Amino acid sequence: MVESYIKRLKEMEDIALSYPGVVKTYTIQAGRELRVIVGAEKLSDMESESLSHDIAKKIQDEMTYPGQVKITVIRETRSVAYANRIFIQIPPSGFYNQSPFPLSWKGLFLRNT
Repeated sequence: MVESYIKRLKEMEDIALSYPGVVKTYTIQAGRELRVIVGAEKLSDMESESLSHDIAKKIQDEMTYPGQVKITVIRETRSVAYANRIFIQIPPSGFYNQSPFPLSWKGLFLRNT
């Protein structure tokens, strides 16, 4: 029983993987849904839409399954960019020759008792 279930899921994924441009497939919802990941550079939006219909037709013709199977084709393009703001503060000339404390504070620390 379990072997036939796993075989049916694998068969669904293999049908989808047989099409060009398909990168990965996932059978979810106990075999009621098939998600197909396609390469964005390999297929257009129109081709992705027709691919879902083609896979559905092939599963309908070649397999036996209870109920219906939803085929979702995912075509995704990602673009990542980073904005970096590097803040470098250049001290004024003579900055390193100055004391870090004002004169009034300097007197507090240097006082002899």
